[in-house]
Parts: sequence; C-alpha cells; structure tokens
Amino acid sequence: EQKHAPGARVACGQLLVGGVAQEPDPALEPRPGHPLGQVPVRAPRQQELGAVFFEAAGWERPQWYASNGGLVEEYGVEGREHEWDARWWSPIIDGEHLAMRDRVAMIDLTAFALFDVIGPGALDFMQRMTVSQMDRPPGRIMYTPVLTPNGGFRSDLTVVRLGDDHFRIITGGADRPREHKWFTDHLPADRSAP
Repeated sequence: EQKHAPGARVACGQLLVGGVAQEPDPALEPRPGHPLGQVPVRAPRQQELGAVFFEAAGWERPQWYASNGGLVEEYGVEGREHEWDARWWSPIIDGEHLAMRDRVAMIDLTAFALFDVIGPGALDFMQRMTVSQMDRPPGRIMYTPVLTPNGGFRSDLTVVRLGDDHFRIITGGADRPREHKWFTDHLPADRSAP
C-alpha cells in the first residue's frame, strides 16, 4: 500500500522547479488504484486541450495535446512508417517542438531530477565534467553532453548557472541516481565542489 502525506508530491514538484509550495490540492493526489503522481499543472484545462498522458519517472505527464493537431499540417510533419516506431508517438509531438522554435512554450519539469553543485571549485568541476563551456554568466542555461574518461558519450543533461559558485544539473527523473553517483564519484578530493 502506498503511503504519502497529502499533497506531498505536488509540494515537492513545485519546490523542485523553483516554485513556492502551496496548499495541497487533493485532486492532484494519486487516484485509488493509480500509483502515479500527477503533475501540479494537470487540471481540467489539460483535459480540454486533449492531453495524452504517459508515465515518466513515476509521474503522469502529458506527451502531446490533441488541440495542437493543426501544427502537423502547418509544419508539414510526416507520420512514421513503422508501427514499432509510431506506437507511443504522435506527429503532434514534432509539430509542438517546431512551434516552440517560432513561438513560446512552457515545459513541465516536475518529473525531471535536479541536483546542485555548490562551492568555490564548482566552476572548475563543471568544466571538467561536461563538454559545453560552463563559464557563462549566472542565469545562463547550457545543454551539454557528459563523456566517459575515454571520450565516449555517457549522457546529456542541462545545466543552469545560478551563481558564481552554484550550478543546477537537470536530468531525466529515471537518470537521477546514475547521474548523481557519476558526479559524486568524481568530486574533487578537496571537496571544493560538494
């Protein structure tokens, strides 16, 4: 049996994405017999927009909105030929991604994992651990590969520089333990970037 404090998932999700925890909404808690958390923005509005939900790292998240079906024609998105390639996909996804480039979009990061690297050695550590240039002004967001010691591709993630000695790593929810261990195992011996 699943046990949780009322609203805990919602409050944690809001705090993780930099929001302020608000009074819990029982409508957002898992339904009986439904173990997945629901994202804080799941609401009647998402239902009206035709959200199609899938599970991601224990959270129920919209993968596309049927109301954006017109983007398929607008951007000339083609379907996928093979059933195995199209089973959990809709051409609306590609239309939405292309529209984000031309317009604006809000992306729900509730199911993503976040952890911080803070300390006087944080910049040097992040420069060593990632491929992209991390010496950017605070407030900048960098998408970067992470390589193995032999130069092979290990993963990709997003890094936000929050301060001179403060970086936030954003990765897929299911990848958090693996990424956190990788970064922890490679901390400098002087612990200047705990």
